[in-house]
Amino acid sequence: KQLSAVHRQRARLELAAGDKVAALGALTRAFEGDPQNGALAMELGVLAVELDEVEVLSRAFRAVTLMKVSPAGSAEGTSLAARGLAYYHLGRIAFAQGDKRKARMLIEKAAADDPGHEAARALLEQLKLG
Repeated sequence: KQLSAVHRQRARLELAAGDKVAALGALTRAFEGDPQNGALAMELGVLAVELDEVEVLSRAFRAVTLMKVSPAGSAEGTSLAARGLAYYHLGRIAFAQGDKRKARMLIEKAAADDPGHEAARALLEQLKLG
């Protein structure tokens, strides 16, 4: 876990320098060292979305969906809003890959965890219409 913090800090430095690919590598190593850190997993997943790294974002967001919901400020676990965002991105990927059944299931979970997530609600309506 201690080395994970070093990799995370390196990722932030890489981002500040504008090197998102190097930052993704550092965050991936950080996540491997601390796989139950919900904030770290979300940070990795969001950066992977920006870089269209489907495998990395899937692994990070799946980890978030399996984490327990914990109180704010806790290093372990995740929040309902973060879990909802993770489900949304996984559902969006399933939709893009043509798996509408899986996409709908994931987006329904996203909307349940975070009812205020407008993009999830819009995609869910689109999926319900066919």
